[in-house]
Amino acid sequence: MTHSMTVFLAQYATVLLLGMQSLNVNGGHYVLAAVTSFGLGAGGYYLTAVIAQAGNEGVGSGVWIAFVAAGPCGIVTAMRIHPWLRARLGKPKGAVCERRCGWWNLRR
Repeated sequence: MTHSMTVFLAQYATVLLLGMQSLNVNGGHYVLAAVTSFGLGAGGYYLTAVIAQAGNEGVGSGVWIAFVAAGPCGIVTAMRIHPWLRARLGKPKGAVCERRCGWWNLRR
């Protein structure tokens, strides 16, 4: 796999996870936000290693284009799949869970 493709995939995954993290935090989904944070830590570490291996090819290079193009793709994907994931992984639609569900629902 070329450096450009590896950089694209790593940046895509990072931005996707950042988008999911934002949606989880704003929606008050504590457990999903915590799980997403683990992915961000691992992804950030991997992305840093990939960029270091790719070297400094400069603005306009294939690596640069791949890095920049991955951002919009990742955030749009996060926005599209978040409702689908919440429907499958979250509490049932219409469930009331203010005080009975445990530590993850801290809103009062």
